[in-house]
Amino acid sequence: MPAVMIVGHALPPSRRPCARRVVRLGEQLQRLGWHVTALSMLPNYTKPNDRVGPGNPSFECLRTHAGVPGAWMPAGSIAERAVRRVARATSFPDEHVGWLPFALAAARGRRCDVVVATVPWFSTALVGLALAAQTGAQLALDYRDPWSDLLVLESPRAHWRHRAHAALEGAILDRAALVTAVTPTLATWLARRIGRAVPVLPNAIDELPPPRAVRATGTLHIVHAGSLAYGRSLKPLLAAMAVARHATQRPIRLTHAGPHGAAVAADASACGVADLVDIVGEIDQAVAEAMVHDADLAVASVSEPYAYATPGKLFQIAGRTPLLLIGPLHGDAACLVRRHVLGWTRDATDVQGMVEVLAAAERGDWPSPMGLDELTYAAVASHYDAMLRAIL
Repeated sequence: MPAVMIVGHALPPSRRPCARRVVRLGEQLQRLGWHVTALSMLPNYTKPNDRVGPGNPSFECLRTHAGVPGAWMPAGSIAERAVRRVARATSFPDEHVGWLPFALAAARGRRCDVVVATVPWFSTALVGLALAAQTGAQLALDYRDPWSDLLVLESPRAHWRHRAHAALEGAILDRAALVTAVTPTLATWLARRIGRAVPVLPNAIDELPPPRAVRATGTLHIVHAGSLAYGRSLKPLLAAMAVARHATQRPIRLTHAGPHGAAVAADASACGVADLVDIVGEIDQAVAEAMVHDADLAVASVSEPYAYATPGKLFQIAGRTPLLLIGPLHGDAACLVRRHVLGWTRDATDVQGMVEVLAAAERGDWPSPMGLDELTYAAVASHYDAMLRAIL
């Protein structure tokens, strides 16, 4: 039985996207005949965490300490933010590089045929490289976000920083026997770097959703669950609600669950729809998912600089709740929504288009998703299994 160690900074109960990906891929690879071990940090280093979340998955999990500045300070405190800001500015490749000695100690003496490092954090790739050298295993890099390409997007003037990160990333890519990317655009960027094709290993859904009953009466309930970081905003939808409230027969109500509630409340007031919006703050992931699945319309958004991204929440929504994706129409997320008929895609400037979506939702004119079997973790992991076995 081949052995794989999946290295990712987070495992449940962390709500970070890494946690879900490591668990789902690990469970499926175990089903396909691999001996799976996951290596991660202790939960206190990977906040935010669910208050009541799942524990360890069915495979072995190694959780270690890490030399991460500020990790044991109260989350969100002034002191924590200050320490983390200094650490980000002075650490290379990121402030989590202190995990390296703890990870190597935890894996010492273990048999491993393949080390899969899921990136970000950037230091996870470095940990994966060191573990592959320590165990004699092949290295597989799983990119969920860009590395040096992302730094160019976010800090275009820091040329010395770009060069240092690109050099380290290039050295690790040269040692990798397999490189995969979560979206087609990211795969294209990486293929240019390494001079060979990079397979797409997308995020996925746990299982095919049951048929959904159409509701065309009562309140039209819209839910956005998650962060609005990286320049995302619900203001275009709120402006559409201001128009639609006078044109629809059904009452409209939007619930926002997650951080940035103050910004949503301010935008709702500016658009004159504060009375149509509920802010519930950060809630446990299972509760948020149940809220989304029970809604009439779910909302996700992508900002222009991050058009390569497909937010993990798309796969929690896919086929269960009609989706409105707000963001660049050329982006990978919009292409995914259109290809599988998951809902509607609208540019952030297209307020009238969102009014039309609300009208269609009021009529119960729902999309009919297709090809969802391609998006299950069973299908995705089956392809990954073949890729990993090819490098043994």
